[in-house]
Amino acid sequence: MTVYPRASISLVACCFLALFMSSNPAPAVEYPTRTKGSTKVRIYEQRHMPETNGGASGGPGHVVAKYSDLIQKAIAYKQQYPNETVELRFATYRMSHYIYIGFNPSHSSYLGVSDTDFAGAHSEKLIWSLCRAAQAGVKVRLILQLPGETSVSMNDITSYLDTNGGPNLTYKVCQWSTGNMHNKFMLVNHTRTGGTNYHSIVYTTSANVDEWQAWGPKSSKNWQQSGVLLYQNSGVYNAYKRYFDDAMWPHVEDSTSDGFRATMDTLHHSGSGLNYPEDADGISAYFYPVHPDDVWDSTLNPIIGLFDRINHDATVTEPFVKMNVYELLFHNAGYTQFGARYMQELADMATVHGIDLSDASTTNARLVVNTDDDDGNDYQPIASNRLSLGQPTHCKNYLFSFRVNGVVNYYSLAGSPNGVHNAYARSANNLVMIREIGSANREVYQDFYDAFQYIFHY
Repeated sequence: MTVYPRASISLVACCFLALFMSSNPAPAVEYPTRTKGSTKVRIYEQRHMPETNGGASGGPGHVVAKYSDLIQKAIAYKQQYPNETVELRFATYRMSHYIYIGFNPSHSSYLGVSDTDFAGAHSEKLIWSLCRAAQAGVKVRLILQLPGETSVSMNDITSYLDTNGGPNLTYKVCQWSTGNMHNKFMLVNHTRTGGTNYHSIVYTTSANVDEWQAWGPKSSKNWQQSGVLLYQNSGVYNAYKRYFDDAMWPHVEDSTSDGFRATMDTLHHSGSGLNYPEDADGISAYFYPVHPDDVWDSTLNPIIGLFDRINHDATVTEPFVKMNVYELLFHNAGYTQFGARYMQELADMATVHGIDLSDASTTNARLVVNTDDDDGNDYQPIASNRLSLGQPTHCKNYLFSFRVNGVVNYYSLAGSPNGVHNAYARSANNLVMIREIGSANREVYQDFYDAFQYIFHY
């Protein structure tokens, strides 16, 4: 199977058109690098892959493969500047013991993924890449939650790290009895590509390091995934680093998440708080959990914050909202579930802006969901053709656009929390938000929109 190269603007456009003209669209997309002020932004998409046992080893797996790519670039920087400190932090909900990634940009296997060492000298096991980075002098810190396969225990993974990691690699395993360490992000302070150096790299995704077959993801996890790469932004990098070091790291090995949640509550309400407010480049970041009483606080939950703007700011017109999530829940006797609140916000939006969401021609609200607890009435009054349910997505993405005094504002949100109350109130998760102003500048939004269109029409 062909591994798709970096996309140019024209290639993305061609892929988008081909999506509706071909039954076999590109299984992975690496969108162009977007410049937002001093920040560089790049979106990665993994699509549902054809279920075939005849596919060649090393199927395109760009979202997960980027983890390895960043490790290689951290090693390259350390080799070029051996006296400088290079740090890599990685938090993942699952870590497969047998996942191999093509890491050589000059070889056809680049960004391919398989369950075997499919490209010889051009591919290697991801867990070995982490150990090799540590052996090269990179300071590696790992937070792990669960093993990737039922046939492999966490002891197998930790034994491998103990044997091969060396003194520069430290790890902690989360085994909380309440809540999950559900993050999937990597932080690197310095990388090097060719002769160019980069700093402050944040890569956050929807993708766990799950088990793969030779040609593609394990069938039960063959989903659309997305990743957001941000770099050259020390502010957002330092915010993620603080979350990793000051909140998660001290509590990961606790028996419950109680201490972590208490620390998070303190950090959120001390000084300037834990979240990273929108900067001059339009970037902001949010970290979870928050206290259950704060789940719907518009300053701590950007989704609610945007709905507040849409529904209460008289300068706002023409709102459009899109959701693409793995799980959306509506029902709980003890608290308002995320889905119930989301639908109420859409109903309020319809009332405030005179929108008939039951009209099949209305496009102001569209939803893609993999799994839910819908009782048959929960999506009302959204027209059925604006719902795309049961789709193979594992994303946790939201798109908002609306006019403010006539100027269109575009918001793209992605990270690790599903549409579930406890994703915000109990588990460790993160969200990044990117705002673009004016239709000529909506590049990141358009990339996410293309990914949304693919899965909505799947």
